[in-house]
Amino acid sequence: MKTIKQLLITIAVLLCSTTLQAHDFEVDGIYYNILSTDSLTVEVTYRGVSCDEYSHEYSGDVIIPSDVTYSENVYSVTTIGGGSFYNCDSLTSIVIPCSVTSIESIGDGTPFGIGAFEGCSNLKTVTFGENSQLTSIGNEVFYNCSSLTSIEIPNSVKTIGVISAISNGAFEGCSNLKTVTFGDNSQLTSIGNNVFYNCSSLTNIEIPNSVTSIGSGAFNGCSSLTSIEIPNSVTWLYFNNYHHRGAFENCSSLTNVTFEENSQLTIIVESTFSGCSSLTNVTFGKDSQLTSIGNNVFYNCSSLTNIEIPNSVTSIGSGAFNGCSSLTSIEIPSGITNIEDDVFNGCTSLKHLSIEDGETILKLESNTFSDCSLETIYMGRTISFSSPSPFYNIRTLKTLTIGSDVTEIYGKTFYNCSGIESIYMTSVPPSAGDDTFSNTNYYLTTLYVPNGTLGFYQTADVWKEFWNIQEYEPTSSKDGEAEIPNFSITSNNISFSNANNSTVAIYSINGVLVKKIDKYAGEEITLEKGVYIVSVGDKAMKIKL
Repeated sequence: MKTIKQLLITIAVLLCSTTLQAHDFEVDGIYYNILSTDSLTVEVTYRGVSCDEYSHEYSGDVIIPSDVTYSENVYSVTTIGGGSFYNCDSLTSIVIPCSVTSIESIGDGTPFGIGAFEGCSNLKTVTFGENSQLTSIGNEVFYNCSSLTSIEIPNSVKTIGVISAISNGAFEGCSNLKTVTFGDNSQLTSIGNNVFYNCSSLTNIEIPNSVTSIGSGAFNGCSSLTSIEIPNSVTWLYFNNYHHRGAFENCSSLTNVTFEENSQLTIIVESTFSGCSSLTNVTFGKDSQLTSIGNNVFYNCSSLTNIEIPNSVTSIGSGAFNGCSSLTSIEIPSGITNIEDDVFNGCTSLKHLSIEDGETILKLESNTFSDCSLETIYMGRTISFSSPSPFYNIRTLKTLTIGSDVTEIYGKTFYNCSGIESIYMTSVPPSAGDDTFSNTNYYLTTLYVPNGTLGFYQTADVWKEFWNIQEYEPTSSKDGEAEIPNFSITSNNISFSNANNSTVAIYSINGVLVKKIDKYAGEEITLEKGVYIVSVGDKAMKIKL
């Protein structure tokens, strides 16, 4: 039974062919069409067509000459036409002369184009002549050449495939292709859509620093590729809505991605690294120009542990880090103004969040941190959100630090975050909604405020509800929490989590010493109900049981 592609080929033949001969002449078993009688140029083509099939005769080792004589004229061979060697499954090697400037496909850029060497399943060797003038390799040219293991692309090549095309890629389905080499002086500027799609044996490729654009699905499914460096010359990564393929999507062995210093790339588009389940490190060199991380860019990169988002980024798209279950910490740069929904949804190991200082309000959409296990948050600027709060019901949260740039904390921001033990403030009280800390245990959570501000907090709405308010001296905007020992209360017992080997002294509210431990070792201390002054080292706090 014919495939849709074969049927369309048949229709094209019936509509376009008036003769069974598709070539102008033949020399030494190779068929040619005359491209120009003025410049005396020809293309390599196929022998001819029947009513419903291409008929190809090429097999074994084929050497294409740089010029050919016909009717007393010497023609230069400049092109290998689309479909010339289509499905020549006995072809084992091809030598392409330096005179060839393009290798093409019939219907280039359409879903059913036909590449020059498409389906040559036993083609093992492709050799380009010295000082090759080849400038373009079209879509599907080597499509499904499953025996091809390596290829060296001439320096003269500027484009491989077409960015706007919805057809198959130039090397798509070359399942045994392991090595692709570009020369030091490569002029390549564009790697088109799907060029190496499903080249599952490709282990290494060095993208030339002349490349400015990489097409949708260009390396999608390259499951043996372990690392990739994006040159700073790249300005565009594309996503094609027809195929829905990210450039490096499903590269399941990819562990490291590096963007060179001074990268000119401004947008990482949708799904670029989605499904790269072995990816652990993403590195951006200094002076990155990146402004946007698109939807689902790192979706289900379940091994990702390290990424530093460049300061130039202003927005993060929906689901960008969804399912990055090994990510333990993330820092949100001050330039980011918007983080869409589900960005960190499913980041089950995410424990530490830092929102950098800044005066611009950060807008967070719903479910931003769903299923996260956040334990510490540094909130360096005011955030806004659509209900519910992105921090709703995060009961693992223990330590919260509020930066000096925060002027307002909206209602229900930390709704149902019932596990908060310590809140560190770095300036005078910001305004807060009555339900900002709904379901927080005001009597268990200690509020640490900068020296000299105790009176402000004891009279400020919301803040005055905390039973334990203590002054401290922040050493910086982020590490003030280390100044005061964390403690927990269970029934009539109190214990400290970071006071080992310190002197602990407990006094009644009247100043009578109740208990003293010279070298605290983590034990619980049992007390009667009441209010106490607790001294740990050189710090003191008031505690109510």
